[in-house]
Amino acid sequence: MRPGGRLERLTPVESLIPYVMPQFGDRVKLDRVAEEWCRIVGELPGKKSAPVDIEGGELLVIAENPLVANRISMMGGNIMRALTEGWKLEVKKVKVVVGRLPLKGVASPGRGRARPPVVSVREED
Repeated sequence: MRPGGRLERLTPVESLIPYVMPQFGDRVKLDRVAEEWCRIVGELPGKKSAPVDIEGGELLVIAENPLVANRISMMGGNIMRALTEGWKLEVKKVKVVVGRLPLKGVASPGRGRARPPVVSVREED
């Protein structure tokens, strides 16, 4: 193929998302942040918390207990700096709530429903 041909101009679809659907650009970046969360906040708080949403410059983090929530809150400035430098996410505030962590690998309500388990019932005579 000649230089400057079609193959040299290929662009990954992921890089087009911010231009075509700007509202999903931060969501894609947030998924990447979630994958690297333990590296950003440390091993222990990373296992007991998770970034779940970003809207209007506010990052929502769920923590498993109040102790972890407090620790993540205290790290807010470092988290904002890491997200700005590493993922070009403009985060103005880190909001931490205590709750159940989302399960990894389980379909969320917007992405389809998990099938109920199959239970075999034995008929009585």
